[in-house]
Amino acid sequence: MIRDLFIIAIIIICVIIGTIYTQNLLGENTDILLADLEDLQKDINSNIEKEEINNNANEIYRKWREISEKWSVIVDHQEIDLIEKALISVKSTIETEEYKRSIQKIQESTYLIGHIKDKEELNIKNIF
Repeated sequence: MIRDLFIIAIIIICVIIGTIYTQNLLGENTDILLADLEDLQKDINSNIEKEEINNNANEIYRKWREISEKWSVIVDHQEIDLIEKALISVKSTIETEEYKRSIQKIQESTYLIGHIKDKEELNIKNIF
């Protein structure tokens, strides 16, 4: 009986630690991507050099590729695909110098990435 309770306690502790780890990982990665997208939007609005804007967009996409590998274990693949599609749109609109449209795509990406953090957060609203 005590052995069974001990095993159950270990399982519960592992679940709690795993949840805390994934929450921290999602939070940190989300904050990084959102800050980079915000900086990119500021760069576009301030009319800095086109090459630098393009490099920043490529860097955001590179970071996303690294992050998406980690998230694929935690987050629904459909959500990851939506973010991937939005970030590709950001990158392509910047490459074609459609800056007004790229702002819209950046905002779309920002929403999708922020939504993941809210959706995966452990709270009563998400449990029920």
